[in-house]
Amino acid sequence: APYECVVAPSGVEAWRAGRWEEFGRLMNLSGKSSIINYECGCEPLIQLREILIQTPGVLGARFSGAGFRGCCVAMVISEHAESVLKLVKHAYAKVQPELAKLGDLLLVDSGDGARILA
Repeated sequence: APYECVVAPSGVEAWRAGRWEEFGRLMNLSGKSSIINYECGCEPLIQLREILIQTPGVLGARFSGAGFRGCCVAMVISEHAESVLKLVKHAYAKVQPELAKLGDLLLVDSGDGARILA
C-alpha cells in the first residue's frame, strides 16, 4: 500500500486519542514522504517545512494544497505559538528574503471537523 495509506489511519487514531506528539511525528513522516516518494514541494516550501520541524514548540509540519507553490501547515503547542511565529519568520527571511516579504504566517485553532449543520 502507498505510504500515505498506512500513515493516515494512524494519524486519525492519534488525533482522536489526543496523542498530539504522535500526531505531529506522523505529520513529519507524511511531509517527508511527500518530498521523497511523490517529489512534491519546491525549494522554498521544503525550506519552510524544515524550519518548522526544527522550531521548538512545533509538533509536526507537512505540505497542504495542490503542490503548486502551496503552503505548509504545522501543529504547534499553543503556549509556544507566538514565539514560533517570530522564530519561523526570522529563519525563513534568512533563506528566502524576497518570499518572506510576500508570505503570511497564520495562527488558527483547529475546528471540530466537517459535519452536517442542518
